[in-house]
Amino acid sequence: MADLETTVIGGVDCHLDTHHAVALDTHGRRLGDQSFPTTSHGYHQLLAWLQHFGRVHAVGVESTASYGAGLTRYLVGAGLTVIEVNQPHRQVRRRRGKTDALDAEGAARSVLAGEATAVPKDTTGSVEAIRQLRLARASAVKARTAALTQLGEVLATAPAALRERLSGPASLHARATRCARLRADQARLQLPREAAKSSCAVSVSASWRWTPRSPASMPTWPHWSPRSHRAPQRCWAWARSRRRNC
Repeated sequence: MADLETTVIGGVDCHLDTHHAVALDTHGRRLGDQSFPTTSHGYHQLLAWLQHFGRVHAVGVESTASYGAGLTRYLVGAGLTVIEVNQPHRQVRRRRGKTDALDAEGAARSVLAGEATAVPKDTTGSVEAIRQLRLARASAVKARTAALTQLGEVLATAPAALRERLSGPASLHARATRCARLRADQARLQLPREAAKSSCAVSVSASWRWTPRSPASMPTWPHWSPRSHRAPQRCWAWARSRRRNC
């Protein structure tokens, strides 16, 4: 049964598969430590474990924007005060050692001493949604650029007949559209011409099918209409404006 007269300060060292938690009282005495899985049930167990020692005043969490993002959302949703804690300095780790329990205890002691006061970023609103979309878009643009570069290198070394066939369009984008229609003879891939056709088609289909300029690939945002050729630009302009205003 929880002792409501005891005030508990928690500290959590976050990893990909497990979170290690340590509980301290207001005098700095260590009440216990335990590891929990990074699942919804694991988050519930961690909170119940902390509340078992008494009233939870605050919890210091490392990596609130990466490995600890899910736990941070859960604890904030439960009404707890969550403090973002930086990883300890290398000098401290060298002096005290490096274990999950020591890192979690260090996070709790940083909160108890008032050294850590930062409030973690809110990852439940539109800003987080825009960040996820921008991340996917940046990855797609990077993959598209790499595919077009590879396509240009393949065309530069392709057999003369194939290179002349694709030399009509001036832009690389127009050439990519033509390359997407190429069909190689799978039974004759030992021939450079057929191998070049297959390589061109694969390079284009790797990232050309999904492009930030395609209205069909864009999410549904305000001011977006598939009838407008300016739809993607409007969508991302709206996203950037929301990001600045948040």
